[in-house]
Amino acid sequence: MATQKRQVAGVQIDVAAVVHRAIEAVDAMMLDLVAARNSLRLLGHTNPATELIERYAREEAILAELQRRTRANTTGQMGKWDMSSEAKIVEEFGHYLNRRINGQHQRFTAQYGRR
Repeated sequence: MATQKRQVAGVQIDVAAVVHRAIEAVDAMMLDLVAARNSLRLLGHTNPATELIERYAREEAILAELQRRTRANTTGQMGKWDMSSEAKIVEEFGHYLNRRINGQHQRFTAQYGRR
């Protein structure tokens, strides 16, 4: 895992450290399995397996914790990221931040032109 420093909401963060702390926090908390089961049912899983419910709840909690810690809107990324390992989450979070910055640059350029 390469250390990546990023600016998020005016604060410089170490992506790997933030992801690591978020995963530790989620692994120490009780997961909302009822909400995860209901979400999966809304997605068409009539009788989701326990493993799927637990995985969904953990991934949703990790995204929410990343959002809480960084104020980056990560909760909309459910199902879009490979969350199979901590290294993959770090990579996906870095990619997400890159896309977010590129979008901000494009909006600025469209509004104010190139300088």
